[in-house]
Amino acid sequence: MVEQKASEEGLRDILMQLQQYQASSEALQQQITLIDTSIRGCETAMQVLGRLDGASREMLVPIGAGSYIYASITSDQVLMELGAGISAEKSVEEARQSISERKDKLSKVVERFNKDLGEIHEEMQNLRLKASQYG
Repeated sequence: MVEQKASEEGLRDILMQLQQYQASSEALQQQITLIDTSIRGCETAMQVLGRLDGASREMLVPIGAGSYIYASITSDQVLMELGAGISAEKSVEEARQSISERKDKLSKVVERFNKDLGEIHEEMQNLRLKASQYG
């Protein structure tokens, strides 16, 4: 009887650990999704900045709901958010460099999160194997 109770407690502990790892896995996956969205934003910004070189000084600007307006570019400066509600004007080249650096940093975070996610999944697999031994 004591052995069966210990066995049930061991299985319960494993299942609790699995739930914790599952929650961590889901949180990491959400973070990765958010960072991937930021990376795509960086890529889009870099594409737009690339088109400014020698481009027409007039362009279509999305205003939402699938609608656009024509706008004229009157400056070679880019207004960039630095964080904490602070923005700064930068040249197109400086803006490209800053966005590229931001994208690289975000990509490294995604790599680290993916590594962590792999380790979590490996640990979950080990716990599932242990749980199957209780059956």
